[in-house]
Parts: sequence; C-alpha cells; structure tokens
Amino acid sequence: MENFKYRFHLRLDEPTGRALHQISRSTIAPKSTLMRRYVQEGVARDIKLLADKIGGIVRSSELVGAFEPPQPKSSR
Repeated sequence: MENFKYRFHLRLDEPTGRALHQISRSTIAPKSTLMRRYVQEGVARDIKLLADKIGGIVRSSELVGAFEPPQPKSSR
C-alpha cells in the first residue's frame, strides 16, 4: 500500500483547503492525489523556468565572450 517513499504534510490556508475539498467532492480523485498532482506540476514548471533562465545566462555570457577586446600579445 505504501507507494511513495516520502510523505509530505502540506498546510493549506483556509480558502485553498475549502476549494480543494469542493474539487475532491465533485471529482473521483481524493484530495491527496489532487495535491500530489498540483505539487508535481508546480515543480516541473519551476524547473522549466529555471532552465530557461540558466539558458539565457549561458547565451548572454557567450555573447559577451564574442565581443571581448583582443588580448595584447606579450613580447618575448
């Protein structure tokens, strides 16, 4: 019966808890499944946003590197 390695105890504010209760009453899915899906989608969205930001930083640093002034040649 124990399908998940970790259990999360989420404390919801009162309006969110009531909304979740109403949604679970109108669907077949229990509240825990709805919350798990909500958390997983939120994590996936945050990872995608972070990857986009990191990609933007890498592209910016490549652009800056392309415009670096030439290094003076050392005379030996």
